[in-house]
Amino acid sequence: MKQIILTLAVVATSVTAVFGQWTGVLDRYYIDGLIYEKTSETTVSCEGAFDDGVKKVVIPETINADGSVYTVTSISDYAFAYSNLYSVTIPMSVTYIGSGAFSGCSLESVNISDLSAWCRIDFFHGDSNPLRYGNLYLDGELITDLTIPDDITEIKSYAFYCYDELASVTIPNSVTRIGVSAFMFCDGLASVSIGNSVTSIEYYAFNFCEGIESVNISDLSAWCKIDFTDKYSNPLYYASNLYLDGELITDLTIPDDITEIKSYAFYDCDCLASVTIPSSVTSIGHSAFEYCSGLKTLVIGRNVSSIGNYAFYENNLKRIAVLAPVPPPVDFIFSDDCYAEAELNVPVGSLEAYKSAGGWKKFKNIQEKDFGGVNSVKDDAVSITVNGGSIEIDGAGNASVEVYNLSGQLVYSGMGTTVGGLARGIYIVRVAGRTFKVAL
Repeated sequence: MKQIILTLAVVATSVTAVFGQWTGVLDRYYIDGLIYEKTSETTVSCEGAFDDGVKKVVIPETINADGSVYTVTSISDYAFAYSNLYSVTIPMSVTYIGSGAFSGCSLESVNISDLSAWCRIDFFHGDSNPLRYGNLYLDGELITDLTIPDDITEIKSYAFYCYDELASVTIPNSVTRIGVSAFMFCDGLASVSIGNSVTSIEYYAFNFCEGIESVNISDLSAWCKIDFTDKYSNPLYYASNLYLDGELITDLTIPDDITEIKSYAFYDCDCLASVTIPSSVTSIGHSAFEYCSGLKTLVIGRNVSSIGNYAFYENNLKRIAVLAPVPPPVDFIFSDDCYAEAELNVPVGSLEAYKSAGGWKKFKNIQEKDFGGVNSVKDDAVSITVNGGSIEIDGAGNASVEVYNLSGQLVYSGMGTTVGGLARGIYIVRVAGRTFKVAL
């Protein structure tokens, strides 16, 4: 009799495990064909389906187990890998999807009810995003023209990785960051609009989006302030065309509130025919205008003191004007054909300095040009004047003053407001981040 009772107890336990739920050391639950594992006192992770042959799965937001309600917040590593799954519904509550969660599936549809919730999911990698295998549906409608909701501040890494059906994306002003490979392998993506608040676009964000035809912005200053991690993070790598409020940019003047042009800022932007960089800019990042094949005319402002390698490499430049009296230190910023064919204009009195400066002396045709007044120069609060054979500096506060001759030799360094004892000639004064040319 005892043996029979024990047997019935085992059978009862098995029935509970298959048809209801069971709790063990791992706090696992089997409910409605899906397996869950407890991850906290209030949350669980979906571990996959009890039957790998299942074709359609609807993951709920919550489950009831052990007399408690648990929120489903994640999908575990390899949860549905190599199953027969062709349709999955992911609830708003999921915030993380693990490695290979849908690898090897034959997914046709990924269903969501809230786009904001989708944009907040952390994907372990591209292979954890089911969009690599299926199309995204919002309340039953296939998403092709995507507008990121304006309550989103960050587009997570791999958010739309490998989503072929995506034709256009509009990123609102609320977004400040676009993560690693966020739109990588979106082969159908043709148009990208980027809002005014984006400050960082990370590695490979638009890599292999070879169908992009246009990049649309509404604020040029905002675009110039974006940190591009690499050339594949800039959609211009494929688009070549940049539009400002719907107008194609061909003659680009950098806004005068910009002090730095970031690396890759206009990489491969073929639509550019001319570029003017104002005196507010002090540095130009590497590859900033590399492969801008349509670029023929370039003006570099007088306060640019740093230019990264390949900044103007592989262009079609015919005329370059550099307004800085002291040649900015450069190395490999132009192509060999540019050195041979382009005319380089430099300030009056600076010819020999450019002819002897590395990176500039390679130009075959260097000519002096009068870019403006010499004896008195005013720039914002700083005023440089010549008085009785001395250079007088006003409005610089406690800023350090450096004075160079045209050979690039430092002849004065300090915080004085009057620099005397100099021979007659032309001098370069650097103060408060500005550069001035004066004649004694």
